[in-house]
Amino acid sequence: MQTLKKRLKNRAFILIGTLILIVFILGNFLLGYRIIYKKGERLNSYFSTISIDSKVHNLQTLAYDELKRIDKEISSSNYQSGAEYIGFEENFNRVWLGNSKNSYSFNRYLLYRIRFNGKTCYKYGDGDNKNFKEIILVNLYSYPYTNNIVTIEMKKTLTNPKANNQVSLLAKVDIEYEKGNKNPLTPNSEKLKEFVVNFENSVVK
Repeated sequence: MQTLKKRLKNRAFILIGTLILIVFILGNFLLGYRIIYKKGERLNSYFSTISIDSKVHNLQTLAYDELKRIDKEISSSNYQSGAEYIGFEENFNRVWLGNSKNSYSFNRYLLYRIRFNGKTCYKYGDGDNKNFKEIILVNLYSYPYTNNIVTIEMKKTLTNPKANNQVSLLAKVDIEYEKGNKNPLTPNSEKLKEFVVNFENSVVK
């Protein structure tokens, strides 16, 4: 009888020991898996950060190259200002003094939007035969007793077939007409105010 009790007791100890060993092994396995998973998360985050930083660097390089090109053209006396470089058009002198039959400037910037004192009065795609000078003229006559700002948004899109994406260069030109000036052809000032580079949606194959 005592021998039977002793055997049962030994088996209980073995069973408890086995359960403890299994729990220990499972615990170590789960802990190891969690560590590997967390390291994987950190690596993914790290490489994503590298990718984002690389894209930002590419955008900065594009912006720098375009602005350097503009500066070189001005230094060579080919253009008087950044605004002229962006908006020059052979027939109308400035693309925003022409019409929507030709919305591109000489340097391939598209007239994307016209704002009068912050309010949009034209956006690309509004119509096939829009007279830009007339749009500005009507607005100047509507506000003869204030200083008026016409903001022209010019856009150039570059395609990278290898990366399957597009980059847009958006230039904003501010044209100021002082109080009483109602002639679109004779602004009081014209300057390149802002230059923005962005990734656009992926190119559809």
